[in-house]
Amino acid sequence: MRAADATAAVVTAALIAAVALQVEGPVRLALALVFVTFVPGWAALGHTRLATGTSRIALAVAASLAICTATAATMVWLRAWHPFALFYGLAGAALVPLMVRAVLGPPPAPGVDERPEPARAAAAAVPRRRREPAPAATVPATSGALTLQSVSVRIAFAARAPFTAQELAGLFAAVQDRHPFAEFRRDEDAGAVMEIAGSRRLEIRRDAVDYLERAPVDIEQAGRRAIDLLERVQGQLGVGFPARPSYCLRASLAPPAGAGGPFVGFADPGVVGILGSSMPVAAGWHVTGASGSPAHSWRVTVEPDGDEGRLTVVVDADFALSDDAAGVGEHLRHIHDFLTGNVARFVQAATRPPGDER
Repeated sequence: MRAADATAAVVTAALIAAVALQVEGPVRLALALVFVTFVPGWAALGHTRLATGTSRIALAVAASLAICTATAATMVWLRAWHPFALFYGLAGAALVPLMVRAVLGPPPAPGVDERPEPARAAAAAVPRRRREPAPAATVPATSGALTLQSVSVRIAFAARAPFTAQELAGLFAAVQDRHPFAEFRRDEDAGAVMEIAGSRRLEIRRDAVDYLERAPVDIEQAGRRAIDLLERVQGQLGVGFPARPSYCLRASLAPPAGAGGPFVGFADPGVVGILGSSMPVAAGWHVTGASGSPAHSWRVTVEPDGDEGRLTVVVDADFALSDDAAGVGEHLRHIHDFLTGNVARFVQAATRPPGDER
């Protein structure tokens, strides 16, 4: 969105010069039209979290018309109508925040630290009051602890021509202020991968954007980072919506208290006897279904993980078309609640050892 700030600032400065120099003609008329219908509203609400994508532009247009109309009407009612004074006042008030954002960049998203690495390191070195870590997402004690291991978001869009090297390098530079990826490389399909090894990864392709966060994962911050990155991709590369958002949450589930061995997956003693196993059988399985509000389909996969009785639980969800990136946070919270609530209780019931009536 920094490009929009710079464009609005240039339009405002050019119109101020045209009015001051008494330049007439279609150029001044076009500049005046753009200013009245866009600039004041964008200066005031261009980076608000109330809207995203094209909705943010529509909000800026509505706000601009409202501001210009209200200020003009007020001057008329006060019998102090001075059109040039009104213009210079609005232009000056709009130009200052536009120039600041065009040079320094937009304000940070909530929960995102945009300070350069040296500043973050210096801040981290200052002794602070110890805070207890937030507890991991858990389900009832009888089902063990559920630990979120990774979150991934995929936004698919209509395939387009390959991105140029300049476009992808420009995106990498544009996101560094809030998302300092350590690596940037092109792939064979003229896309790109940006990542912090073992932590976060953003992959751009001709028909989709994939964002991955690995443990430790805070679902709220992951959602905010995903929204901000998707908006940056949309603004910098011109990727349009609607899009088809998909999500994958991977978690590790500890065995129930007192289980004494691996989870038993749908294990009937007679069925286990066919295998001739001397110990409970750890079975992997998957289920599918669909839910509403918002409408989406889901797949739950459960697999044994090692000899300690832990399970890997994966929830994949596909949502309907979305008109912007703002719904990503809501979708992630919805799927996270589904994982820590419904899925965890379902696994607890399905893996209960024979004879356990809890």
